[in-house]
Amino acid sequence: MDKIILRETQKDRNRVIFHYEVTEGLQRFLRTEREFFVEYAFSVMQIPDAILNTVFVCNFLPLVWVTNSEIVVGELDADFVDSLDMIKEGYEFMYQNQTFDGKITLQNKVKISYLPSKESDSLVFYSGGVDATSTLVNTISERPMLFTIWGTDIYLHDVEGWNVVENQNRKAAVEFDLPYTVAKTSFRSVMNYDNLNTEFAKPLHENWWHGFQHGIALLSHAAPIAYYYKKHRIYLGATASAKSSEDYTCASTPIIDNYVRFAGAHCYHEGFENTRDDKIENICRYKHKTGKNIQLRVCWETRTGYNCCLCEKCVRTILEILAAGANPCDYGFDVNEEVYEKIVEKIEAKEISIPIIFWGDSINKLYYNRELQEKNILVRYLVSKYGNRFNENYRKKVNKAFVTYQTEKSISEVKCEEAIEARPIIFRNEKDQSTFERSVQSLGLNTGNMVFLESIKKNLNAIEIPFSEYKNHREKYKNNPVVTTDLIWITKGSNFDYLLEQLNVVGDAPFVPLGVGIQAPFESSKDVKLTDSQIRVLKTISEKNTLGVRGEFTADVLNTYGIYNQEIIGCPSLYYWANPEHKIVKTESNLKKVLVNFRTFYGTLSVKEKHFLTYAADRKYSFVEQTLHRLEQEHCKDERYYEYVNRWMRRNINMFTEIGPWIDFTKDYDFSMGGRFHGNIVALWSRVPALFVSVDSRTEEMLDYFKLPRIQMMEFDRDKSIEYYFEKADYSKFNAGYHEKYKKFEEFIMRNGLPQWGR
Repeated sequence: MDKIILRETQKDRNRVIFHYEVTEGLQRFLRTEREFFVEYAFSVMQIPDAILNTVFVCNFLPLVWVTNSEIVVGELDADFVDSLDMIKEGYEFMYQNQTFDGKITLQNKVKISYLPSKESDSLVFYSGGVDATSTLVNTISERPMLFTIWGTDIYLHDVEGWNVVENQNRKAAVEFDLPYTVAKTSFRSVMNYDNLNTEFAKPLHENWWHGFQHGIALLSHAAPIAYYYKKHRIYLGATASAKSSEDYTCASTPIIDNYVRFAGAHCYHEGFENTRDDKIENICRYKHKTGKNIQLRVCWETRTGYNCCLCEKCVRTILEILAAGANPCDYGFDVNEEVYEKIVEKIEAKEISIPIIFWGDSINKLYYNRELQEKNILVRYLVSKYGNRFNENYRKKVNKAFVTYQTEKSISEVKCEEAIEARPIIFRNEKDQSTFERSVQSLGLNTGNMVFLESIKKNLNAIEIPFSEYKNHREKYKNNPVVTTDLIWITKGSNFDYLLEQLNVVGDAPFVPLGVGIQAPFESSKDVKLTDSQIRVLKTISEKNTLGVRGEFTADVLNTYGIYNQEIIGCPSLYYWANPEHKIVKTESNLKKVLVNFRTFYGTLSVKEKHFLTYAADRKYSFVEQTLHRLEQEHCKDERYYEYVNRWMRRNINMFTEIGPWIDFTKDYDFSMGGRFHGNIVALWSRVPALFVSVDSRTEEMLDYFKLPRIQMMEFDRDKSIEYYFEKADYSKFNAGYHEKYKKFEEFIMRNGLPQWGR
């Protein structure tokens, strides 16, 4: 058995040098005369070898597997070692006629962990390309650190080209107000691609870099960064798409990337469900909405960091931007009528090919854009020459691509057409944003509804559509499971008979209720009276799928009425991080910026509730509201009290109808406290500690289930300092039990036909 032996991991300030030996049988595949090094923007002296060595191992691992060789290394991180079987299985699934054997021999398997950073727990590979920029837009609410590698598409000798790229990417980081870091690496320089391609890749219609190396090799370079900056989420933008019309092999794929782990950090192959056209539309929509300066870098022809605007990839991207209704000049493409004419000449001369797999989406969209056809010679030419053919082929093509996801037994193969259609659906009303009030009404009159919906969409890749759309196009959605969140607020007067119609239309597909909760004052569950209609709806749904309930109070009520097919899973909003190892960590704070929230204003305020509001008003804390119900004098029974508190509230109130701005706003604060469960959850998403003030049974049972820190409103003492309440926000019990709760949630959704995409 041939071997690659790592003799020493040398650390020199910010530089790592791997000294290794290769036996004769493998020497033709490597350039051993070249030094294998990585340089970071920080000192590597305190980073464990077990982390640094993953860079070395991941670069050579596919070679070891296909040659049935051995890689020998002193120590490796335990999480990475434990993920290797699933990574290997991903390769075997992709290349079913290729054998993947070989082994890793190591002296020590080291368990390494670290607490997350309060600033941001995410890291995004950022090149300035379409995939990376779309991933940035999709994760912007997490305030990720951006990371670029010199040595991937910009060669190490191309200092001028790298300076251009780094300058552009740093400008992007400044534009988005995000941290940025880089690495310089020779990981590609040490590979002999001629021999690797000839012997292994070309017989499989691939090249070594694209088909075998780049996914885990790129991700491994993030392991030291994640350790140094305390990141637990590593995003790598997807290149291919589940919607591709062709079978497509690529070393960066969900069935490999999503299983890579480093010391508690999880890697995510982000955006696989989207085509390149989808991503361009996403980027253009975001730029139009925010006004951010987004400059794309897609050209691989010039190697200078600029777009040549005349190669296939540049032209294709230009066309995609035009199809999205935007101007390519606004995205880093210096084009005008003369350039468009030159592009047409190159296509006519067959210097640029037009394969449907890459160009079909855009030409199909532009086929119906008569106005742009008249104005733009390139659009006019492509539509007239290819439009009818592409339009017809696009309607008739059979989708042969595959996506995979993990089941309890193995990695299962599912046709892309089925998998994309199988995304869970949540029924919603059309969102009316014509006024702020109508936006809130569209959210069910409570902006907190956005919170658990955001978590469900993130974990399950769920989509929201009106029930009428689903009902009128039932055949189109025949394979989609349905998630309903309508049962989160079961009160004495609520009527859910309409769910029976939905259940009937859904038919055999899963119909899974999440967050089922009884709303009641503090009282025994035996005293809660459900109506005949509510009992009928709950029993009928439970005969089809298990009810996912919020806590023991609701479970006890349902048991009283003979509704037994239920399981306590808590509120989905607490699974937002899609990470069973997530921990909520408090850091020292001067508590200068505090957020408070309150229950819905109705009825007369209790004495303790009045104390809570004056406590916040005296200190001029910021207030986050979730409904349109405002404090009225009738709630206070005291005109002077009302005027004082209402004046503070008017000046300090904040309310959001979109989740991103809410998260961004909350990140600036040191502490959150109040009776709004989801308001405090947004604080936790933003790494801000929160103390829950329990106000009813629905809140209490969720706090009990997750062991979240709380006081009851009747316990509030206006004479206590804010430091006292901050100290009460102790998450040790929550952290100790979170892994078990998360795994239970995972098992629930898989068992009920909801494949998980979040992790």
